[in-house]
Amino acid sequence: MAKRLETLLAGGALALALSAAPVHADGMSSGGQAANGGWYAGLFAGVAWPEDWDLNEVDRIEMDTGFALGGVVGTQVRDNVRVELEVSNWSADGACTVGKCGISAVDMDALSVLGNAWLDIPVDASITPYVGAGLGITWVALSGDGVEDTGSGFAWQLGAGFRSNISTNVVLDVGYRFKSAAMDQDDYNGLAGLANADFDAQAHVLQAGVNFRF
Repeated sequence: MAKRLETLLAGGALALALSAAPVHADGMSSGGQAANGGWYAGLFAGVAWPEDWDLNEVDRIEMDTGFALGGVVGTQVRDNVRVELEVSNWSADGACTVGKCGISAVDMDALSVLGNAWLDIPVDASITPYVGAGLGITWVALSGDGVEDTGSGFAWQLGAGFRSNISTNVVLDVGYRFKSAAMDQDDYNGLAGLANADFDAQAHVLQAGVNFRF
């Protein structure tokens, strides 16, 4: 049921963001830059492609395509520079396809709190490209065969995308993120044989969302 709800939410948010046509108003700056700086908040959804998980030289868990959801609050601190607080989640299922793994299937759920910095690139167009990165913490829950363990670790992301004004106070944001979190095997003692070494929970995410200026 939770997976079905997450699928519906992700699909609805993506459809809303991608179907919105940019409409420019007089006095607005180009692309997704705020005319007078200021604060904004936003929601986004997307598709996550987690990296496969090599448990050792023999056993491998191949991860399926998953979903990502999140929200941000940010502000423009200098010309073309924005900072954000992001809370986001990505989740996916995986299955043991090589070796025995000690488990037949696994669910991975990653909740992150990140501080991001983005550089908007001025161009003479209706969109504003951006690049940037974020640092923070991620909690990763692993479950399988009736057992669940959760651990936390240092997290970072790299990203790029573009922003475009939908209206005076609404901005479309489409982007790519590479997310990584360093996890400690000691947090997953309940999943014998699954986390027998420290590992990185990593995913490629393609996302779309809307930001609201206030």
